[in-house]
Amino acid sequence: MTRPARCRWAVIGLPLLALAAGCQAVMAFLVPPPEAPPPRADSDDRGTPDLVVIAGTLRGVVGDQAVAVRDGRIVARGTADGVLQLVGPTTSVVREPNGVLLAGFVDAHVHLEGAALLADAIDLRDADADADVLQRVSAAVVANGYGGWVWGFGLRQPLWQRLSAIDLDRAARGARVYLSRADGHGAICSLALARAFPVPLAHEVTAAAGRIEERLAGRAWRELPAPRVERLKPLLLDVLHGLSRKGITEIHAMGAPEWLHNALATLELEGRLPVRTVLFLDGESTAGQRLLRGEVLSPALRGEAGNVRPYRSRLVHVAGVKFWLDGSLGGRTAALAQPYADAATAGTLHHADLQLAQWLAAADAQHIQVALHAIGDAAVAQIARVLAGMRRPADALPTRIEHAQVIDPTTLARLRGLAIVFSIQPLHAPADASFAAARLGAERMPWAYRATSLAAVAPVIAGSDLPVGPSDPLAMARNLAQVGLTPAQAGRAVGETVDVDMALRAVSGGTGLADPLTVGARADFVLWSRDPVLLLQGGEAVEPLLVVVDGRVTFRASR
Repeated sequence: MTRPARCRWAVIGLPLLALAAGCQAVMAFLVPPPEAPPPRADSDDRGTPDLVVIAGTLRGVVGDQAVAVRDGRIVARGTADGVLQLVGPTTSVVREPNGVLLAGFVDAHVHLEGAALLADAIDLRDADADADVLQRVSAAVVANGYGGWVWGFGLRQPLWQRLSAIDLDRAARGARVYLSRADGHGAICSLALARAFPVPLAHEVTAAAGRIEERLAGRAWRELPAPRVERLKPLLLDVLHGLSRKGITEIHAMGAPEWLHNALATLELEGRLPVRTVLFLDGESTAGQRLLRGEVLSPALRGEAGNVRPYRSRLVHVAGVKFWLDGSLGGRTAALAQPYADAATAGTLHHADLQLAQWLAAADAQHIQVALHAIGDAAVAQIARVLAGMRRPADALPTRIEHAQVIDPTTLARLRGLAIVFSIQPLHAPADASFAAARLGAERMPWAYRATSLAAVAPVIAGSDLPVGPSDPLAMARNLAQVGLTPAQAGRAVGETVDVDMALRAVSGGTGLADPLTVGARADFVLWSRDPVLLLQGGEAVEPLLVVVDGRVTFRASR
């Protein structure tokens, strides 16, 4: 371009640029940018908060970014500037301007004592040969100094069927050994351990060559020595902190022994319990039976002023009892109405209808909740039959049906309108895929691992069955919603997929995540790096940045 041409462009262009700039200034004057929302905080006006958390958004709440907490409760919610006005000299303030704040997850079915003791146990979940199992037993006995007793977990069904107490005695050189089957419904005891049981039980275990399952295994487990509280506490903390790092703020410990409650209560008194824990005592244990009869329990299980109603503190609540009505599908001990497709057995119901009705009536009288392990369709049908024949109080707590893996259409219809809750384990569906069809046959498979059909009848909550399965709420929600999964990968029949909101509701204890952080609610929440719903919609991974339980920060990610 020649010099005169450049000059002409300068003469024309510069005025145009000035005109454009002037237009922008005029537009800014005539149409000012939108104003930021005024500072606002919905507050209970009861003093200075202990903690204020500033996020980018509160999921499901338009315009709010912050909450304030005092004494374990949410006392204010609103804009960041509005809530910050409540801050006092003792208030801790956490700022994550890109984070998403929502209620914590709830794992509604764990075996906490098993998950904790696994750290001290022989892990047999990957053992695939008799010699491998026995070598691990020998090594554990030596490491244990030949003292106490040794526990192993994760024994596969074929190994359980082949090994015997004699094999264990040889490998353990006289030490007391108890190896649990992977499904938790069977075990092998060494003869040395069997001889330590009370006489009637010792004879039964010995007669079975140490290979026990279902009710006999349950009786043997209850006779095992309780671990020392000081040893148990760090094991529990390892498990609970791991759950907290996944955004879990509450767990339901099923079939819990009394000593587990005592250890958790001690951790709470020490100010170290990171997860809210609801316990359902083993209903056939001494403590469980006392709870049902309304008798005075041990001091640790007693409420204020000697009240024998379920013990409840800030973080530990004995909510009721659990009973096992049948066994497992993998072990062919779940009770089916018709024989298994691959064996000449239909499993067995553990209790008569009358016994179940008596337990339910006793629980209603004490206003405690009953959780019933029921996997096979015959076990679920027993629950429907017994509940339908009872006159329960208007304020009776809903009966929890744990697992509910196989339910025929007639039973499902009978359950409608009854006071029940389905507590399912979504990740059991893909885990059982290798044998479920063979066990049930083509006709019954559509009745198995339901989700949508259950939700149409009663509330559905979800749990992991830890340590039988991994505790991962987002993975459970993905399975229920089948995000990125085919029906075969999810292990569910076509049509049993729930929507994302329902899946999140199931892994949040049935409360849902739409707008749980209201003033006055418990301060149990999680600050996430991104909205977890994005992961369920095929988005990028998310992670917890902050976990708060009862108003106390129990986990904070290192940045």
